[in-house]
Amino acid sequence: MTGFIKMRGWAILLGVVLSHSASAQALSLEESLRIAEQENPTIEVARQRIAQASSRLNEAKAVHSPVLDLGFDAAATNNALGAFGYILRQRDYESGLDFNNPGSRSNANLYLEARYRLYGSGERSAFVTQSRARQGATERDFEATKSDLRFMVTTTYREAQKAESFVEVLDSSIAALREAHALAKARLEEGVILQSDALALEVELAGLREQRLAAANGYDMRRLALAKLLGTNSLEGTLDPLTRAQIADVANDEG
Repeated sequence: MTGFIKMRGWAILLGVVLSHSASAQALSLEESLRIAEQENPTIEVARQRIAQASSRLNEAKAVHSPVLDLGFDAAATNNALGAFGYILRQRDYESGLDFNNPGSRSNANLYLEARYRLYGSGERSAFVTQSRARQGATERDFEATKSDLRFMVTTTYREAQKAESFVEVLDSSIAALREAHALAKARLEEGVILQSDALALEVELAGLREQRLAAANGYDMRRLALAKLLGTNSLEGTLDPLTRAQIADVANDEG
């Protein structure tokens, strides 16, 4: 019974690991949008501007709030005039004091100050109105930035998928042409076809390989662009295929 429980536990753990690995290998459009809204540097700057505008609004509302200041200062001097001033203020005069050389003296102050503004001639209301308008503009800028980011992520994701599909098509074409070329060489040795026919297949195969290199480079560039939008330097795994509805949405956005 114990062995069965252990085996079942390992099976569950293995299933979780495999499920996590499968999900980590494919990146969906929804996940890309979520990551971009959290990690993209531009959206983070816009988010911090909202926080700053909110702080300014709170500051404006607190203009007439009571203010309590707690402070401390200290000073020391061996200057005769300054030391004599400290002696008088502290009432620390002693008989026989040498006024020309009273020695080093120090002074320290600890203070608590309370202030309350009774009237500001409309300054507070104007400050609050201005800060609230600034906050509203910042929030609208944030929504516009987020909308632009979602559009860029969606179109870049779609372009990367198209580039990946093109690379796969070229791989299939190269594999098929490689088989045709091998068959042509065999027939050439048998004298069934001309050498020019076999050479034509070689030229076509070389052209497809060149196209494949260019297509792979384009795919890597689009993945890198998508990674930058997601706030990272590289992407791991593949991209989930878009549904028909998502493709239609992308087409409508691009139109």
